[in-house]
Amino acid sequence: MLRVLILGSGDKDLYSNKVDYSTIQHLTESLLQNKTLTALGLNRCSIGNESQEGFKYIVELIEQNKSINTLKLGATEMSTPSACSIITSLNLNKKITYLDLSNNNLTHDVGDAFANILVKSNSLRVLLLKQNRLKKRGIESLGKSLKLNKSLCVLDLQGNKMGDDGQAIADILSENQTITYLNLNNNHLQQE
Repeated sequence: MLRVLILGSGDKDLYSNKVDYSTIQHLTESLLQNKTLTALGLNRCSIGNESQEGFKYIVELIEQNKSINTLKLGATEMSTPSACSIITSLNLNKKITYLDLSNNNLTHDVGDAFANILVKSNSLRVLLLKQNRLKKRGIESLGKSLKLNKSLCVLDLQGNKMGDDGQAIADILSENQTITYLNLNNNHLQQE
């Protein structure tokens, strides 16, 4: 039985597949019946290149296939509304432990959406949000929710243009004792 499906690559030197929304539709329809799939890797697949429709099928898969615990959707040309739908779907799938939404140009609304999820989540362990545009507001929302979250261990916020206000990061570090890896590289943080 299929347990891991990788159609994309996290390595920028490797070619990714051209996966459009109809391919995702057919793929997710078949994966809805698969109860052994634990990981879906679609990094660097251009799912959202022409339309965001493909992400609706991924949301359906997350909500209905409870065996998936790893979801890699980095650099898929996902819009912020599509990302927020995926984040909201985590309410119905408590098995997701690893989520990669890196390199999608996502805005602060993603931080707001995660704020609602992370307060309740006890399963998400790894969250990769590097190279997006969460900026100060998105990071502040994320930081507030992480005060109550006790499951997240890895948080990658590299390159989110959070600016010179480090208060949200200070809040994360002072209130959350479960995060063991926090990447803040390339955020234009300054010493106050």
